Amino acid sequence: MKKLQGIISGRLIGKHLYDARKIYPSLTWKIGLKPEALAIVLISDFELPIGWKNVAPKLGHSDRLIEIMFMIPQLYPSRFPVGVYFNQSLRMSDGTKPGKGFGDVLKYGKQWMYLCMEIKGWDPERDNISRYIKILTWLLTDYDPSKVKIDYIPY
Repeated sequence: MKKLQGIISGRLIGKHLYDARKIYPSLTWKIGLKPEALAIVLISDFELPIGWKNVAPKLGHSDRLIEIMFMIPQLYPSRFPVGVYFNQSLRMSDGTKPGKGFGDVLKYGKQWMYLCMEIKGWDPERDNISRYIKILTWLLTDYDPSKVKIDYIPY
């Protein structure tokens, strides 16, 4: 039974990753490299909402594009990614480093800025990787540096 669940989950995550790449063309992934994740997802050109900027964009790129990474948990889609890693050059539009909810972390040999967030109302029948990325955009749009805990209720 567990092997069958793994096959079903693997097919579903593959479909969701390919669907997300249609919306986010710079999305890439690696499957099954870490025990804590089914997949590691990278988006090299994630578009930041108004209020944010990349203070060290790639040559010829907008300061509104930044690299992000997140992990798809083993029990996806029942479980959702619980945080996202941003390139260290993420800043608020006034140039200040984001405050509460963000932290610096070394992950897979690279220094990242990590945002831990809890999504209330995640529905494994409806929600997927594309929706998670959209929720992340909404969260950044509504980010309030005075909040201690980042909760996001998208519905």
